[in-house]
Amino acid sequence: RCVGNCTYCSYTPEYAKDTEADTRTACKIVDEIYDFGSPWFGISGGEPLIREDIFDVIGYAKQMGFEVSLITSGFAFSEKSFNNLVRNEVHTAVSVDGTQESNDLIRGRGSYDKALFAIKKLSEAGILDCIVTTMTKNNIKDSEHPVKLAEEYGARMVVFHNLVPVGRAGSNMIDLSPSPEEYE
Repeated sequence: RCVGNCTYCSYTPEYAKDTEADTRTACKIVDEIYDFGSPWFGISGGEPLIREDIFDVIGYAKQMGFEVSLITSGFAFSEKSFNNLVRNEVHTAVSVDGTQESNDLIRGRGSYDKALFAIKKLSEAGILDCIVTTMTKNNIKDSEHPVKLAEEYGARMVVFHNLVPVGRAGSNMIDLSPSPEEYE
């Protein structure tokens, strides 16, 4: 689920209600990934921090011996979630789609400030892992900004995602998709 309304998001709320795994099923997924042999358990969304049992699932994954990573938009970032991320040593990435202007155009007004607040707190705690950006026509000219944020706040890496035509992006591709030249 998510509380955002990003123009390109693959998440669509009409499917979430019936397909979200309960806590028991989520822990079974952790078991299956463990049996597969992965040393990492990664969580993305929507916005994973709105899931009420997210730290139960993370705690279970940590008990199994996983390194856990999580991507947040900052929309649901709170002191409680921050403390739990720190306590569980979760490698945390924050999604930022360019400057404040381009990010807020894509993610909604005020979203940049929420993401930046999360970045600063996670950086201070030493668990800011990554800045994640999805490239669109609206932010591709601002691709240097997330790199500068990563450098300033000590993120380990920056990940640029191309636009994938699913969910909201599928119906907005003409308006959102950069040209091949823009991607280059």
